[in-house]
This record gives sequence, C-alpha cells and structure tokens, in this order.
Amino acid sequence: MFFGAKSLNALWFIIVLFLTALVSTPVRAQSPELIVSISDTTGYPGEEVFLPVYIANFNDTIAGFIMVLTLSNEVASFQPSIITEGTLIAGWEYIDVRLVADAPRDLQITALADAYFPPIHTPGFPPQASQKLLLKLLLKVAGLHDTVTVRTIDIDIIPDISKTNFSTSDFRVVGLVTDTTYDTLWFDCASWFFDSCVTWVQIPGPPADYMYVDSNIHAWLDTNAVIFDDGSLTALIPVCGDLTGEEVIDISDITRLIGFLYLQGEPPVCLLAADVNNSPDGTIDISDITRLIQNLYINGTPLRCSFNSYEK
Repeated sequence: MFFGAKSLNALWFIIVLFLTALVSTPVRAQSPELIVSISDTTGYPGEEVFLPVYIANFNDTIAGFIMVLTLSNEVASFQPSIITEGTLIAGWEYIDVRLVADAPRDLQITALADAYFPPIHTPGFPPQASQKLLLKLLLKVAGLHDTVTVRTIDIDIIPDISKTNFSTSDFRVVGLVTDTTYDTLWFDCASWFFDSCVTWVQIPGPPADYMYVDSNIHAWLDTNAVIFDDGSLTALIPVCGDLTGEEVIDISDITRLIGFLYLQGEPPVCLLAADVNNSPDGTIDISDITRLIQNLYINGTPLRCSFNSYEK
C-alpha cells in the first residue's frame, strides 16, 4: 500500500513529541538501542526499484519516527511513496511521505502508530534483537547512457535530531542527548521615571541594576545509541535486446517479449532494452519483436536502444 496521509491530530502529536524530546533527561548509551539499515541494490536505467529498510530496536517499543533520507547524486530519484505491507509499520494510523521542497534529493517519512484519540489504539512494534523489515523505499533509476561512468548512488539517513528521530510509546526519543548552557546578562538603567526604568543598557558585568540568566538547550543524537547503516543503488549497464538479463541475445528474448506483450507474461528485466528500434516515444510493440527476429535470423538488422548505439 502506498501512503501519503495528513491529520491535524497527528501533527499536534508530532509537535508535542518534539517538545518532549528537548526536555528529556540525557542518557549516554553504552551499547546500541536501535540500528537502522538500508540495503544495497541494483537497477536498470528507467526501472523503479524497491529498496528495503530494516530496523533492530533492542530495548523499547517504537511508536513513531521522523526520518529524512538523502541521495548523493542523480543516478536515481526518490518517489514520494513507500511500501508497508508485510512490514513493522503495516496498519500504523498516520504515515506521510513527501519530497523535501528545498532539497529535491531528500525524502521525509513521518509515521505514528497511534495518531488518533481513543477509542482507537494502535501499538508500535516491540523490541527485537534481529533486524526486521521497517518499510520499502521506491526509487526510479535515471535513463543513463552507457557512457556515464558514475553509476552508484549513496542513500543516507540524515542523523540530525531535528530531521531524524525514533520515539518510544512513552514519548522518549531514542538516543537523545541534551545539554543546557547558561548566559548571564547584565543591565544598567540609563533613565529612570520615579522607581521605574525607562531605558535599559546592557553592560559587560557587575555592578549592575539588573541581571538576567538566559538558558539554551542543545539536543543531538548519541551515535552510540542510534546507528544508521546507509545503503546504495548501482545502475546496471543493459545490453540492447537482452530482455532476460543473461547478457546474450537469443530466442529466449523473443519469447520473453511475446509473452510480455500478448500473454501477460514476465516483463523484460529492463524495459528500455526492449525498445530495440528506439521508438521516439519509447513504445514497445510488435515492431520490436520483428527487429529482434531480423537481427537474429534474417539480415542482422542492428538493435538500437535509447541508452546507447549498441549494434548486434
């Protein structure tokens, strides 16, 4: 199921969660409380790829999270959707997935197990020592030409507490560390009206007519408590006309294309490689079957795909 939901109650809950995080008692972890891992995978140009994200939460039930992921280049792009069937967050009440407006390579996922008020109650997922499937990302590989040398993209979780944090059912943010700094400000009154000061002037220090202590709370993630294992996607170089992924062109590729077009059969491993006559609109039809037959058995008509000028 693809998600992209909105809820005022959920947004209110997120605000309360973040404010609670800022005043939480700092705890330094000696061993990991939570590990989030993104898989490494491959994909063909033009292909949509599902990328699994796994989690191990060792101590507490996880009831909500905000996670921002970023891409290192333009080999692939995020699609604003995720898959939740068969994952730990299947059935959660609020899931919102969106591209970050001012950072087009970033994807933000917000998820809450129990986003609405009673009587509806949806628990989070309990502790587990082994990694389980959290969700599946959806990326689309760019239509890269075969001359492109940079074909691997890094998929990273941004470890900034304001962008990525996981919370327990009692609103504790896992791995949160806070620190408070104090700044003492001194003021003298430059102009009095009877017993009231009309004009205050800040001075370096005492003696002074007034003192004010300003406090600042700083929050960050303890990277010993929360570990992010980033992933990658590598764009493969397809062979024009190779529809089975065997890196050779033979009768099996013709069979695959006929089955795909007319018998509801398995699709080609790379759709761009099936458009062997390089149609202007990328259409795959009987003319591509004809071109394959000509190439293999009649006159060796060259195969031409949009990503290269490879000829057989």
